[in-house]
Amino acid sequence: MTVQLPLIIIAGYSCGLGEAIATYYGNNDYRVVGLSRTPHQRPSKLEDKADFVHICVDLNDEETTQQTFAKIFREHGAPTVLVHNVAKLLISPFAEIDHKSFVDAWRTSCLSAFHCAQACLPVMEQNGGTIIFTGATASVRGSSKFAAFASAKFALRGLAQALAREYSAKNIHVVHALIDGLIWGPQSIARFNPVQDTCLHPDDIADAYFHLSKQPRSAWTHEIDLRPASEVF
Repeated sequence: MTVQLPLIIIAGYSCGLGEAIATYYGNNDYRVVGLSRTPHQRPSKLEDKADFVHICVDLNDEETTQQTFAKIFREHGAPTVLVHNVAKLLISPFAEIDHKSFVDAWRTSCLSAFHCAQACLPVMEQNGGTIIFTGATASVRGSSKFAAFASAKFALRGLAQALAREYSAKNIHVVHALIDGLIWGPQSIARFNPVQDTCLHPDDIADAYFHLSKQPRSAWTHEIDLRPASEVF
């Protein structure tokens, strides 16, 4: 009898953190499904034997998201882990933020999480599981020029807290991971040109996520903040 490996769904799979999470879990005997709006290649460091599937989907769209997750459940079974890693960083003076940009920031960071959670939670209730929402410094601090991004991330944190309180008794571990600093990768390099030693490394975040999803029920972490040693807090 063939034993089916556990499944992780990564919403917001791309180069950087999404790729690192896929690689870490895939190389530790998980099947991996990555979701993103645009096509992305299989992680280069993922072992050849690892099972990886990528699907293009707009997670802001409720019907499309529900259809995509239903297809995943039919073809791959229920997920053990869901990581929501979707966000849209908008840094702008408040007076220059238009209605559409403000709403888009919320839709990308929070509404997509709502859609993913509503799709996954009913099937996770059968055997338990872990949902990890990737937060940011802006989840707990609204800085100048971060009105759109911070309000969206504050909302995501509230959603995570509410789900943790509602679903913990149903053996579903809900985590809000506050990423306090820049993640080293192509996007941060292009936009901020940071010093590598001052950034969080995607592989190290993926390691933390993996261990969060393995925690025993008697000692679950709901919120964790990860930051480089150089970060002031």
